[in-house]
Amino acid sequence: MSLKVELKDEAGMLLVQTPGEDELLFPYVWLRDNCQCSKCFYPVSQARILLLADLKLDDKPKHVELENNGEIVYLVWSDGHRSPYPISWLKERAFTESAKQKRSKVYRRTKKLWGSEFKDILPKFDFEKVQKDDKEFYKWMKNLEEYGFVLLRNAARETGQVKKMGERVAYLKNTHYGETFTVQCKQDANNLAFTGLKLGLHTDLAYYHYGPGIQMLHCIEQYEGEGGENDFSDGFYVAQLTKERSPEEYKTLETTPIDFWDVGEDVIKFHKVIPNYMFGKSGFKVFTKM
Repeated sequence: MSLKVELKDEAGMLLVQTPGEDELLFPYVWLRDNCQCSKCFYPVSQARILLLADLKLDDKPKHVELENNGEIVYLVWSDGHRSPYPISWLKERAFTESAKQKRSKVYRRTKKLWGSEFKDILPKFDFEKVQKDDKEFYKWMKNLEEYGFVLLRNAARETGQVKKMGERVAYLKNTHYGETFTVQCKQDANNLAFTGLKLGLHTDLAYYHYGPGIQMLHCIEQYEGEGGENDFSDGFYVAQLTKERSPEEYKTLETTPIDFWDVGEDVIKFHKVIPNYMFGKSGFKVFTKM
């Protein structure tokens, strides 16, 4: 069977079927909105030029054409406009469940929740290898995306390594503590992190409108006495267990409005507050299905 393309005017769809594969249906309005011609799409920035205000929702193609040995579908619209769509481009954007799952696998890594067993499978990478080797860098980022936590070893025992690794990824986000900051004990500390007191499990910087996507901690000198250990937990896993084992308590956490705030002085004086309305009418969502 050769490539099959057909206009389905009653359904407002374009049908595309390549040999040995399922039929793919694409809405006319979606196709017109995503026209790939140079008048409607700017390829350098991968941006649409066609304005929504100029989009005709009821527009239909008059006929369909195949060019370049069947690799490109052209739709000719009612006003004579010709829109090209490479077959490979259409297949990548198909509306079928299998295509959606494939895109999700590529662009949205599956989150892997973890408990105490994580200490045995904690992903570990060498700092300099991640800096210099793109494949190692990709594996590090992939594990970070999936687990939310990785360990980098053998960084130089000096300041500046967080900035160095951060800029390997993208750029650092400033906070009212500065671009980076040193966590160490000091007198009249404005934060418990700068004391010798034990800290419980917590989420940093929850009082920001735009919270950090990745937080990097670099241990330059380990305390030699008792204490100094770091504890980490997968908050999503805890939330999932709470939802399964204690649904009433979970409901309370899910629907109770919460304010996050931080007050003090470091690089500057600050008084950060995010009231509960930032998290929606139903309160703060502690867990969302991934």
